[in-house]
Amino acid sequence: MRKIVISAAMVAAGMLASCSNEDTVNDWQTTGEGEHSASMLNIVPSVGGESRAGFVPKTDWTTGDAMGLFMYKATGWGDAYPRYDAQNNKSTKTADGWSQENPVYLLSDKATIWAYYPYNQAVVDGTKVPVPINAGTHIDYMWGKSTNQVSVIETDAIIPMKHALSQFVIRLKVSPEYHNDGNLTSAKLKSKAAKFGTSGTMNLNDNGKITFSPTSTELSWSPNTTVPAQGSPSVDFAAAVYPMSLASGEVSMEVVIDGATYTYSIPQINWEAGKRYIYSITMRSNDAEIGGDNGQSVTIEEWTSSEDDVTLVPVK
Repeated sequence: MRKIVISAAMVAAGMLASCSNEDTVNDWQTTGEGEHSASMLNIVPSVGGESRAGFVPKTDWTTGDAMGLFMYKATGWGDAYPRYDAQNNKSTKTADGWSQENPVYLLSDKATIWAYYPYNQAVVDGTKVPVPINAGTHIDYMWGKSTNQVSVIETDAIIPMKHALSQFVIRLKVSPEYHNDGNLTSAKLKSKAAKFGTSGTMNLNDNGKITFSPTSTELSWSPNTTVPAQGSPSVDFAAAVYPMSLASGEVSMEVVIDGATYTYSIPQINWEAGKRYIYSITMRSNDAEIGGDNGQSVTIEEWTSSEDDVTLVPVK
């Protein structure tokens, strides 16, 4: 009989210990303290090197770079992930990888990760990430979505980051007979009706699409870029612009080189995110020739003293 009493005591003690341990485990899962590192989210973002956008294109990550993360259940954007509410979670590049400001402990539920760069603490809605541009824009805005679904079983989120802006490029060249300084002091995009804007928002749930309200008929820059000497590599002036569609003759480019003003009517084109649109200008003795990568070229002549603009047509 004594043996039975001892066994019952041992069982009771064991049950108490089991309950105590279970409570501790539940506390860890609730607070995140002591959670096994194997369940922690890790992001693996990459930057595509084949495309360029933004005034200064981003091609690789450096320590201190930071991006914002949004995480929802794999069932779709906005479906809350259990025990997770730290949207716009700041993730910072370290020497060892990426560190989340709010560590994410994954469960058996699957999740999708969306990301944008650079981080903005004011963001509260991942469908309306501010993307301002102006004459001094030096930021290559990017967005990304994990190509895999993460969970406690698969904790690495593979995120290819894509450029959200387009790049407008003026490529400067000179011919042997051009002997002036070759200084590009002004560059403008002009339209007859409101076409441009400088305050846009990016939607992470719509392939990084940027939406903006056209409020201006002009975008202007003061490059102060010098045309290279004849025989030297060409020089590019690049500016970040919102992706947009241009009808034929809707937008013109105006440049001032060595005090002379030249204009060019841009043919119909779609400026897409992540792509550069290069307009090459070759300075000659009395005029300039301009053309893009599509083989079209147009001769643009210096404006006369008349108030009427010179009408330009492609060279046949």
